[in-house]
Amino acid sequence: MPIRFSRHPGAFERHLQRRYRNPLFPSASREVDEQQLAEARARDDAERARFQERLSGLLQELSALRLAEAAAPELERLRGCLEQLHNLGAGLGGELGPVCDGLGKLEALLTGALRARDGRAPAARAAIEQAERLRAVRLRLLRHPLVAHIAHPASPIGPEELVSTLLSEDDEEVYAALPFFAGGALRELVLSARALLAGCRADGHELPRAWFWLRVIEDYARRAGVQV
Repeated sequence: MPIRFSRHPGAFERHLQRRYRNPLFPSASREVDEQQLAEARARDDAERARFQERLSGLLQELSALRLAEAAAPELERLRGCLEQLHNLGAGLGGELGPVCDGLGKLEALLTGALRARDGRAPAARAAIEQAERLRAVRLRLLRHPLVAHIAHPASPIGPEELVSTLLSEDDEEVYAALPFFAGGALRELVLSARALLAGCRADGHELPRAWFWLRVIEDYARRAGVQV
């Protein structure tokens, strides 16, 4: 009987779904049973519970915060906590999108308080503006499940599975993940993808979509100045 995956799986169930009957992964990883599915869902549920617990505690801290009186180190600490919580929540699946959007707005609120407090000094203003640009990029990338799963603190995607995962994904996910690779890591990604697809072809799996993604990755590497 085919495995019935959730409509909005968390990071661990989603990775089982990627591996299921997928020739891009080692044969031992392709067979998924109900026990593995139950364990993955249990891990996702535990992550959601941990997220909700941390969210509740952080919201209590923020509700007691007086922005006009808070010291810059305290604002920075809380902003860092929001960032970590957002990274965790983005990969959990379910209906957490609005919650994560709210976390992003709270980050922006704390950034505004820092700007009002320290933004007059040129060096401080430049640092705040740079952090805001990086935050905007991070929030945009975390809207992609693959990026969120790679960034997950306990990512189910092991280094040895990263190439197989990339070649299995949809277009927006692949394009969003490529900026994570540069230089030698990008060249290694191309070489590993070529070797993987050659092995799949030798085993009788043509996989035209994965070959298309290899060409996309090769083109990205060349435009980045990486010799492939």
